Amino acid sequence: FLPEGGNLVVGNYSKIAFKTVGPDGLGKDVKGTVTDDAGEEITKFESSHAGMGCFALVAKAGKTYKANITFTDGTTTTLDLPKAEAAGYTLSLNNTNPDTVRIRIAGGANGPMQKLRLAAQACGKVYYEVENNSDNKSFSVAIPKGKFPTGIIQFTLLSPSGEPLNERLAFIENNSKTTLGIKPDKQTYSSRQKVKIQLNAKNGAKPSTGSYSVAGTDEDKVP
Repeated sequence: FLPEGGNLVVGNYSKIAFKTVGPDGLGKDVKGTVTDDAGEEITKFESSHAGMGCFALVAKAGKTYKANITFTDGTTTTLDLPKAEAAGYTLSLNNTNPDTVRIRIAGGANGPMQKLRLAAQACGKVYYEVENNSDNKSFSVAIPKGKFPTGIIQFTLLSPSGEPLNERLAFIENNSKTTLGIKPDKQTYSSRQKVKIQLNAKNGAKPSTGSYSVAGTDEDKVP
């Protein structure tokens, strides 16, 4: 069970993702309910793909929560959800808009926020930073996706001293088109002969930096 941003905080609306993996390493479909320590049903959940799914929860002070799980073969089990923290921050991300990614930071019951900083980076390079107004209990930003390269972007909430508090990864797609020019040093090769390939990767007119891997197959055997 994975609270979005890393923390389940009392009083904050939180999304909790889950993933179920079988002994064979593959995802397994499940469904179930979430109940509190008094046995009251809070919400239902069901996996949507490869044993993965999510549900929403607002944790209350002094309460603990369990997931009552039913597998496809009819067997059941009960697991504790992560314990809600009395103070902390919740980071929520909405990536459904094609042009912007929206992030909301909520401070829970610990009063006005500190002076926090949200940083977005990819491959060690920071592409976006913003600070909050410390008088508020929450703040939101809508960031144009054009500020980021296509790929995995790491959004991190930092304390005034630079300590990471919350983190969320998101895949940003800017419809950038990388073209690969592939030129071998020969047209034919003998068995187990070394192959040299010249690779020219471009995003439009600009060189496209990155890590690349190659797999070779026999088209007579693997069409």
